[in-house]
Order: sequence, then C-alpha cells, then structure tokens
Amino acid sequence: MSQSSTPASRAPTVADRIAAAQTSLTATQVALGTALVAGLLFLLAFAGEPAVHESLHDARHAAGIVCH
Repeated sequence: MSQSSTPASRAPTVADRIAAAQTSLTATQVALGTALVAGLLFLLAFAGEPAVHESLHDARHAAGIVCH
C-alpha cells in the first residue's frame, strides 16, 4: 500500500487514512466492513459463554492484539 499522498516529513495520520479509504473503498466494502464490526461487537457484548469468550481471546492474540 503506497503512502505517496503524505509528505515524507510527517507520518500518515488517521485523517489521511480515512481520506484514502473514502477514495478507494466501494459502498459494498464499507457496508460489509460495518456489518462485520457490528456483528463482532454484538458477539462481544452478549456472548457470555466462557468458551466463546476464550475463543475470541485466542483470536485476538493470534491477530497480534495484546490485551493484558
């Protein structure tokens, strides 16, 4: 992924990334991403089963997310 739109003197900001996403993502991709995030948030909020919690915890670690 090229960051050619930002000057070499500064790192890309969140605003830069949002602007890049607005020009490169289709409406279908945005809808799919929003649905995925909403589904995961619903699952995290309402899945009280320990097995589900542990599998999500393991998935976060597998993705490289440090949570403790």
